[in-house]
Amino acid sequence: MAGKSLHLCVFVICAIQTNTGFNIDVQYPVIKEGKTKGSLFGFSVALHKQTEKTKKNLLLVGAPQEKAQPQLSNFNINETGAVYYCPVSIDQHDCRRMDLISPPQSTEMVEGMWLGVTVASQRHGGRVLACGHRYVKKLLGAEEQQRMVGKCYVRGNDLTYDPSDYWQSDTYELCDFNYDQNLEGMCNMGISGGMTENDVYFGTPGSFVWQGTVHMKERDPNSDFAGDANEITFGKLGEDRLNIYIGYSVLEDIKLLDRSKNTVVTGAPRDNFKGSVILAEKQDLLLNPVMTIPGEQIGSYFGSCLAVTDLNNDDWNDLIVGAPFYFDRYKEEGGAVYIFMNENGSFQEKASLVLKGKKGSGFGFAVAAVGDVNQDGFQDFAVGAPFHDSGKVYIWMGSKNGINKEPSQVIEGKSLSPSGFQTFGYSLSGGMDMDGNDYPDILVGSMDDRIALLRARPVIHLSRNFTVEPKIVIPSQCVSSCIKVKVCFSYSLSNGNKAFRKAITVKYTVDADQNRRGARVRFLENKLSTFTGLLSFPLPHVKSWNLLLIQTMEFTSNIKKLVMMVEVTNTPDGDRQAEDAHQAMLNITIPPSLKYSGVRPQSGFDIECSANETVICDLGNPFKSNQKASFIIIFETSGITLYTEQIESQLQLSTISEQKDLNPVPVTLNVKNTVLTTFSLEKQVIDTSFTGSVIGESAMNSTSDVGSPLEFVFRVHVLGEPLGDLGTLMIDFEWPYEVTNGKWLLYLTEIVIKGASESRCVPPGKVVNPLNLSLSDRATKRSKRELESGYPHAKASVTVLAPRKVSHLLECSKLTARCMTFSCPLLNMSTQAEIRVRSRVWNSTLLEDYANALRVEVKGQATLRLLTDKPAIRMDNQIREFSVNIDPVLGEETPYEVPLWIIIVAAVAGILLLGIISLILWKCGFFRRASRREMYEAKSQKAEIKIQPSETERLTEEY
Repeated sequence: MAGKSLHLCVFVICAIQTNTGFNIDVQYPVIKEGKTKGSLFGFSVALHKQTEKTKKNLLLVGAPQEKAQPQLSNFNINETGAVYYCPVSIDQHDCRRMDLISPPQSTEMVEGMWLGVTVASQRHGGRVLACGHRYVKKLLGAEEQQRMVGKCYVRGNDLTYDPSDYWQSDTYELCDFNYDQNLEGMCNMGISGGMTENDVYFGTPGSFVWQGTVHMKERDPNSDFAGDANEITFGKLGEDRLNIYIGYSVLEDIKLLDRSKNTVVTGAPRDNFKGSVILAEKQDLLLNPVMTIPGEQIGSYFGSCLAVTDLNNDDWNDLIVGAPFYFDRYKEEGGAVYIFMNENGSFQEKASLVLKGKKGSGFGFAVAAVGDVNQDGFQDFAVGAPFHDSGKVYIWMGSKNGINKEPSQVIEGKSLSPSGFQTFGYSLSGGMDMDGNDYPDILVGSMDDRIALLRARPVIHLSRNFTVEPKIVIPSQCVSSCIKVKVCFSYSLSNGNKAFRKAITVKYTVDADQNRRGARVRFLENKLSTFTGLLSFPLPHVKSWNLLLIQTMEFTSNIKKLVMMVEVTNTPDGDRQAEDAHQAMLNITIPPSLKYSGVRPQSGFDIECSANETVICDLGNPFKSNQKASFIIIFETSGITLYTEQIESQLQLSTISEQKDLNPVPVTLNVKNTVLTTFSLEKQVIDTSFTGSVIGESAMNSTSDVGSPLEFVFRVHVLGEPLGDLGTLMIDFEWPYEVTNGKWLLYLTEIVIKGASESRCVPPGKVVNPLNLSLSDRATKRSKRELESGYPHAKASVTVLAPRKVSHLLECSKLTARCMTFSCPLLNMSTQAEIRVRSRVWNSTLLEDYANALRVEVKGQATLRLLTDKPAIRMDNQIREFSVNIDPVLGEETPYEVPLWIIIVAAVAGILLLGIISLILWKCGFFRRASRREMYEAKSQKAEIKIQPSETERLTEEY
């Protein structure tokens, strides 16, 4: 082995818990559970930062169906709802209840008020808001009346009540309960709401016969006067604006219509039945609507949830609107979120981007601005789809180019451990750092009495550098450790806080000779070919290892295995006695297509093999008399290709003991290569229709005259190396081209094969387009209306009667259709090909023979096979069936026209039947009149009737 060099490759794999693409951590969520099952704990959520008394981060959670506090039980109050605050901890049951409801007055009803339907934080060390929109005021009198006006509470930064704070001591019952629903007696204040630095605002969708409005209290933050507050509202807008639910969602922010002034944005999800979003500005004591953005679909509930944030970093807030009940039954989409990019203080009525969810998912039920989650300088947002499986939350990242259609991260409720979520994503709150790493986190609520805080992890960019010395190893000079590997790591952290230097730990793995099944080197430290360790940052760390050379075989990847079972015996043969064989060796000659991998002897034997140009196995010294050894030699077959038909090898035994009849044993292995392919059909069943009028064959000029277009797309993929000149893949078609009476059925127009290049398949015998019609664009492109409806556009309607409808199956195997068989070779194919078979439904045949059919189903078949003259190559045929469902385009039903001969026969039969009946009646005397004498005899007999004696006696006795 002296003088032979070894080329060594060392691969380094670095694994780290965080991921640069998805930095919302789902492995370690903070889960909190409600106190009472069915309380709807998680219906609303908010993030809050407490700075007074004790600094801590809190999770605010609404539970609108929570039981009443014990002190209210004396008032016969069972359920009021509640607001909880939870610390960021691993304990799932450490949430505490805020003390909000006082014992009610006789004019109040807090039972079922749904306290916690809305929770909000003023952020930046501010106050908190909690609302119950079903709070009732009573009008006492001769006839007690109840007004569901709603009520809200404001508490301090530490969640306690301070009566000296006018923000808290003010009574947030802004609707006048002295009037009925025509004004604000059913306003439902607090179904939405929030706070800014100067304002507290509430949505009241029940005001003015459910026109709805927004109530706002504008307060000077520097004033100590309790009455120094302005009440601002939309007021009544008009009779045409009733029942539109203004205030169902509401928020207030700057940089919408003006960079410095606040704009109120509110949703009216029933406006014109499609919903709308209204942007308004304060004008005196009124909110003046400046712009209305309408929804696009009836019943979509456009505007039911809102969020604003600067998505493209242009210093203008963009608008995000949810429409959770949007649907598209053709695309099976459900729920939509509309992105309106701000254009210097204005918005277009058409959304810049529409994001859509899965059918029935409730996509867009909640939307929230979540801050700059990945610290790339652009704001991000989240969308909830609580009814998609166990519920999902989608994260979209902002960028200078706007928003991508696909989300950056999708988080499923069932992926969180411990889970238990069924409606994950029902409510959302974000944009505040809760764990001190300067990355904003996301709070997700549900209707499952649990919430989850998902924390954003730092985005870490890890760099590595490694060197191996020496580059070339001379095995004869490598006595012990002569290879040194040095690995250096560095990282950069995307974070808004430059002072953030939290230590991180990187788990790394160094794999020596990775592509080799049996590594030729080992680490001196652990005597293994793999070394795993941990590095702590930010301190620089350099780690070096010494490698120990253990063998010098060349290596390769793409490994396949072949085993050779060998049995060597040393037993008596005839007159020859079996003696010990000294230095017994087995020499195996192998072709270049095989490479020695290892030996596996049977238990109790120690056999060693080495490989150079041949494989030499040491059978023992001596190989004893009457001894038998069995072992398996393993080869790597990476050199075997489709061109390999045989593998020839030779086994030669040798010993220094005297034995002259040790002849070589040839071994021949016939190679059978199976070509693995996939044969798929893009759409196995195609739905189309027939309509119009009958057109003769001679009157047709283009394929569009024939009928509805069809296109079958077949895909073939070879798993492995291309066939080359060893064979050709063929597709055999059984094509239903005629019905049994010889009329056209599926008229074949074109077969396009796309492989390495594009070509046309033209089988012999005028199989494709036998009438030489000009090809129409409709063969490949369907109109927008066809795509939306699933059927081609109808020029006229077929009139049929429902009782006559039956379905027909046209299939060659059932002798209900005629098929022609033809083949298409895939000549220009490397490893994959696409075959597009285009045809037309022969409209006239269906109108003539199947006008009264409920449906005509046509079936055909395609078979993928291998054409080759190489016996060592084979492939299993693959069969794919395809079918076409052809339906008539139904119009108004017209009466069935009865043939004339049926009318004539029916008339004659009726006359004949009438004659027979008349004859029978005449025979019975039905038509004979009585004579005058007979009439008088009947009268005389009637006059002579007397009372019977028995009757006389009965009458006498009564007196």
